[in-house]
Amino acid sequence: MDTEKLRQLADNLREQETVADEFRMQRWMDADNYNKIMNTINGEEPCGTAACICGEGLLQFNGVEESTLLTNLISTDIEKRFCDLFDVSSEEFGALAYQTEWPTSFQKRYNDADTDEERRHVAADRIELLIDNYA
Repeated sequence: MDTEKLRQLADNLREQETVADEFRMQRWMDADNYNKIMNTINGEEPCGTAACICGEGLLQFNGVEESTLLTNLISTDIEKRFCDLFDVSSEEFGALAYQTEWPTSFQKRYNDADTDEERRHVAADRIELLIDNYA
């Protein structure tokens, strides 16, 4: 596990130094941001979409180009890229990528969060817990 890179991702989430405009664990592509996605793919504007822990990690650490992440919805490819980039197992990936795999207290904190900033902090804390459990 590349704990240094994971801690940097957690720090970036806390400091809102992110590529995507929004942080959402449940979904990132919907009708509201489809045009933004297509404009990004065509190179007309920056992302302007939302990302989860794994999408943000791939974008921040150059594990994938925005247009590739936006068009490649095959989760196994995203998983492989994230696992390779952060040197985590599939199980560890799942513990971060799927909110349903988070400890109940983290799920509750995330679901009760009112702002994007609060959601980012919960996600950062979840990353730190994974690292702490690994050590």
